[in-house]
Amino acid sequence: AMIPAIGNESGAAGPSDRASRLVVKLKPKSSVAEAFRGLRTAIHFSSLKRDTKVVMVTSSFPGEGKTTIAANLGLTFAQAGNRVVLVDCDLRRPSLNTIFEHSRTPGITEVLAGDVPLAEALHNTSIENISLLTAGTIPPNPAELLCSDSMRVLLAGLRESYDIVIIDAPPVIPVTDAPLLTAFTDMVVVVLESGRIPAKAAQRMKELLQSVQAPVAGFVLNDRTALYSDTYGYYGKGYYGKGYYGRRYYGYSYYGADDQKETGVKKSWWRKLLR
Repeated sequence: AMIPAIGNESGAAGPSDRASRLVVKLKPKSSVAEAFRGLRTAIHFSSLKRDTKVVMVTSSFPGEGKTTIAANLGLTFAQAGNRVVLVDCDLRRPSLNTIFEHSRTPGITEVLAGDVPLAEALHNTSIENISLLTAGTIPPNPAELLCSDSMRVLLAGLRESYDIVIIDAPPVIPVTDAPLLTAFTDMVVVVLESGRIPAKAAQRMKELLQSVQAPVAGFVLNDRTALYSDTYGYYGKGYYGKGYYGRRYYGYSYYGADDQKETGVKKSWWRKLLR
C-alpha cells in the first residue's frame, strides 16, 4: 500500500500534535483515510486462506511512521465493525499512548510482570470498537519480556477476545525485539518511508526478517515529508549519521539511548548526506 503525507490532510504540524495523526477519525473522507482503507483491504485479501488476527507493524529504522500507520489501520478495522486492540510493544520509546492521549501506565509491562491484571491495563479510547494496551513502565529488559511465555499467553488471550490485534513493534534493525515478536504474530506489515531509507538498510531488514521466517505480508510506502522536518534521528543520529556509513554498520548510538531528548538536525542535512 501507499500512504500519502498526512500533514496536508489533517493539519498536523509535528510531534507536539500527535493526536492529529488519527486522520481516519478526523478526516474520514480524505485521500489519506481512503489509502488506509486500501491497506485494510490488502491485508484482508492477503489472509483469506488462514486465520489472521495478530498483525505486527514494524519498520527498518525509527521515525518512519509505523505507529501512525498502526493507529490508523486499527481505526479502519474498527470502522468496519471489528473489535480491535492496539498493543504498544515498543518498550523503549512508546508513543501510542500520546496519540490516543492516555497515560502510559499501567500497560503491557505491568501485565507481563504480574503486577496488574489485563483488564486493568486495557484503556478505553472512547472510539467505538477500539481498546488500547499501552507500553507501561519502560523495562530494563524489553527483548526478554517480549519473547517470554507470558507474552505468548497474553497474545493468545487477546486473540480470543478481539477480532484484530495490531502490534506496534520496534524497528527491525536497531534491536531484536521485532524479529522475536514475529513468533507470536500471524502477519507482519513493514513500513518504509519514501525517499529516506537506504537500499542497504532495507536489504538488511529483509535478511533479519527472513532469518526468523517472519510472515511478512508486504510493505507500506509511507510519505511523511509534509509531517516532520527534523525527526530522522528519533532514536539517535548514528543510524543516519557517520556511524551508519562509517566503521560500525549499526551506528554509534543505540535504540532508546536517550529517552528524554530528540535530535533537531534539519532534514536538508541528512538528505544531502544520503545523496
